[in-house]
Amino acid sequence: MTLDTNAVLIGVGALTALAFLLRPGRRLFVKLRRLALALASSRLAVLWVFILHLGSSLGLATVLHLPVPRCHDEFSYLLQADTFAHGRLSNPAHPSWRHFESFHVLQQPTYASKYPPGQGAALALGQVIWRPILGVWISSALAAAAVFWLLAALVPRAWALAGTLLVSCNPQWLEWNWSFWGGSLALLGGALLFGGLLRLCAGPRASHAGWMGCGLALLALTRPFEGFVLALLALALLAWSWRRGLAPRRLVAGFLVPAGVPVLAALAFQAFYDARVTGDPWTLPYSVYERAYSRVPLFLCLEKDAAPIAYGNEEMAEFYRIHEQAFDFQQSVRGYFYALRSKLLQYQKLFWGWVFFPIVLLALPRLVRSSVARSSLLLLSAFAAVMLLLPTYSIPHYAAPALPLLALLFVLALRRLGALSASRVRYGRWFVRGSVALLCAAALLPFIRTRLRTEPLTGWEHERAALEAQVRAEPGEHLLLVKYAPGHVTHFEWVYNGADLERAPVVWARDLGERENRALLEHYPNRTVLTITVDNLQRPR
Repeated sequence: MTLDTNAVLIGVGALTALAFLLRPGRRLFVKLRRLALALASSRLAVLWVFILHLGSSLGLATVLHLPVPRCHDEFSYLLQADTFAHGRLSNPAHPSWRHFESFHVLQQPTYASKYPPGQGAALALGQVIWRPILGVWISSALAAAAVFWLLAALVPRAWALAGTLLVSCNPQWLEWNWSFWGGSLALLGGALLFGGLLRLCAGPRASHAGWMGCGLALLALTRPFEGFVLALLALALLAWSWRRGLAPRRLVAGFLVPAGVPVLAALAFQAFYDARVTGDPWTLPYSVYERAYSRVPLFLCLEKDAAPIAYGNEEMAEFYRIHEQAFDFQQSVRGYFYALRSKLLQYQKLFWGWVFFPIVLLALPRLVRSSVARSSLLLLSAFAAVMLLLPTYSIPHYAAPALPLLALLFVLALRRLGALSASRVRYGRWFVRGSVALLCAAALLPFIRTRLRTEPLTGWEHERAALEAQVRAEPGEHLLLVKYAPGHVTHFEWVYNGADLERAPVVWARDLGERENRALLEHYPNRTVLTITVDNLQRPR
């Protein structure tokens, strides 16, 4: 007889709630609350938040399955991490590179990821220490500490700690913390940017400007377009806040120099990285890849490239054919608004399942009295408008830099609602406590349930990982030639490799037919060759 995991978790939650209603439970709650307040009021509170967040991720790793890459982007970031871990910024192009063509990976002029180097550097740190996922957890813990630092400047520290807990249990952030997509590093950049920005509204100060500059630098190396938009919005807000004028010396020493140094350092490193990957410091790897494989522009206001592209395999041709159809569909009024609705629905988890909106609307009459809340609402609204209306595609981690602003507004709204009372009964306090507890439980329980080690692993990505582990266990080196059955879903891509295509124990390659395969097999004369046929329903054959 098997027990439904949902029923077990609900039962445990009910028993826990009952225990806290009893006297021993209330005593435990009081002790935990005192401990949390002591940690929040400590001078090392930011460090404690980092340690606790990282410790919780490591603790979950003992009972949950470790993530394996699934999406195209994840494989590309892992290639970048492996490249950095090998002590180089790019890899030489393979003579049979057509067999290794895959999504979001450059094959010419060098073999590298198309993405900016920030996320790859975080994953490389984790790979050098243990595994790439550790780099995700470290960046996520740093982001949590930065969110606490942001909130602590604007609300009491107890509220800052509660807000950090709330945003740490954001359903979207939990997924970022258990995948290789990115999100946490951009979130860290956003928290540093907004933490410095909202402090600078009172006047230039070198330390605040320095942290703001570090946030912008991090965004330049992870989400450059979103970082550029936020930089413009931040400068506009500062110009309005300082509209009465500042002494030039104070402006230079208190803002321009400390904020500009980290930004210029990041841009200089990006130029050096571009030169190593593309051969030109002014040409991004992203641009080279898009010119080679995609006719669809990044923004809806631009025209599609008219020149046809000769793809080396049918999978990539089909993938980008679908992209073109989606772009063409959005050129009509009906298609544009249909796509806009689809983009909005993708952000449901980022807004705590839309709970964010009724909470903020309930507190809005009191919320707008705060200049910080008004500034945050203005920044968030402008950023959301740009991200939803201009880009051709929109994915939740594109908006990761804005999550600290969401957290700030959520905490400000809950704080206003927490002060509500009637007939000397402070019902607002219990409403806030209940809301935070329910939101955290509603995010954590499904997240944990689907990843428990007692649950079987399903999905094509686990089939791929299992097959690679099985082949690695065999003696010698192997070459896996992948064939796709008709109707294969192009999002389920198997042909990805690490940085070293010569000495890797297992190399994945596309089967391009007997004639095309001959040169590849001659390049790997001492490898055992296996042909893998992949479809959408069965195990690989």
